[in-house]
Amino acid sequence: MTPAEAKDYIRLQLIAPRNVAQEFLSFDAIIDLISQSITTGIPTWAVALTFNNNGTGIGAFCTFADTNGRLRFWKSKTNANTGNQPPSSPIIITNTFWDEVSPSSGSAIQEWAAGIYGDGLVIVYFDLSGNGTNPALYLLKEATRPFQSTNLVTEIGTGKWVQLSPPGQIPLAAISTAAAIISLDMLGNGQMYMRGTANITAAKQWQKTGVASARRLDFFFNITGSFAQTMDSDVRMKINGSAGTWDSTAKTWTPDYAGDYQATLYYDSNHWKLQIEGPFV
Repeated sequence: MTPAEAKDYIRLQLIAPRNVAQEFLSFDAIIDLISQSITTGIPTWAVALTFNNNGTGIGAFCTFADTNGRLRFWKSKTNANTGNQPPSSPIIITNTFWDEVSPSSGSAIQEWAAGIYGDGLVIVYFDLSGNGTNPALYLLKEATRPFQSTNLVTEIGTGKWVQLSPPGQIPLAAISTAAAIISLDMLGNGQMYMRGTANITAAKQWQKTGVASARRLDFFFNITGSFAQTMDSDVRMKINGSAGTWDSTAKTWTPDYAGDYQATLYYDSNHWKLQIEGPFV
């Protein structure tokens, strides 16, 4: 039963003159809706199902109501447990085949869906890949509420949602390298990978943004010659190998060679520390 179905059902029960039995049915519908997230994925015991204590097959757990109508949770004590009904007596909590277990309180975190999100803490589950390979939790950072969310991928890109740790995968952002200022926008994330959308063919300024929660960013880029790249004033630099030269006063890095490079920025709560490696051949 969905929330909308529960509302419709209760309205039908209570819109007209009602009796106590109808009120009980309405309360039952509310309790069923609340417990739905807890029981999702846990089968109701049936005589044809086989439960295994080691979790294989259909698993070790089931739900079964006692004679008072209270839904209870059971764990199989054996493998190949078929046809053995859990206790229906309210006072029995164990027998040869079953132990009663306590359910968790469920999860208030739901899978993202387009709609209106209100005030307070809002965290949703979303898989960027769409096939289960990149699942993560996202925190709504948009300050103006209620907020109508229509496209989570687009809204992540504009900083309205921030991926929480630990992520399924670290976000990869395409960073424009065409303008005079290369904006390394962390979008409020703690860690990100970035790649340049085109070769760097001139002197540029690199500018960090959206770094309130940032700890590390990795920027992959190609530069076609010895073009000076000017960093923010709070950046400290360490050169690895033949990656180029660093002017600590002007905050300018100049590569020795054209090619593919990786710039890694770390934040230690006091300073941004930059390492540039390359060229990769």
